[in-house]
Amino acid sequence: MRAARIVLVVLGAAAAIFGIVLVLATQRFDQLLSLAAWLAAAIVVHDGIVAPATTLTTRGLDRVGGRLTARARTVIRMAWGVGACLTLLAVPLVVAQARGARNDSVLAGDYARDLALLWGAIAVVTVLAAAISLGRSRRTSARAASTDR
Repeated sequence: MRAARIVLVVLGAAAAIFGIVLVLATQRFDQLLSLAAWLAAAIVVHDGIVAPATTLTTRGLDRVGGRLTARARTVIRMAWGVGACLTLLAVPLVVAQARGARNDSVLAGDYARDLALLWGAIAVVTVLAAAISLGRSRRTSARAASTDR
């Protein structure tokens, strides 16, 4: 196991170094500045929005924890993570579409509507999965109670 970890660390470091060298060799200085700004914005968005929202979601779930099963809470946390990632991917498209594209075929979809539909689908699937989890736990506890007598 130790050898596998060492190999994976070496391969990961080699891939990172290759990527850095490739970017530095193929991109102009202004493109490197844009990349640095994008990376800084990604850190700000993660640390300023995603992480606090995830913490609030987790704390809220812990407060109502007595009413939900551990599996249902996990499903809700996973749904939040998927929705947050999809939102982070879609927001640049929504902003670009709001600005107006130079070519109409580049931003052909209605990204704001699609994002809202995705959140709706995530919510429906999450509620169904949590309800199934609650139903299963109630059946299991009812069976356990009937065999205890």
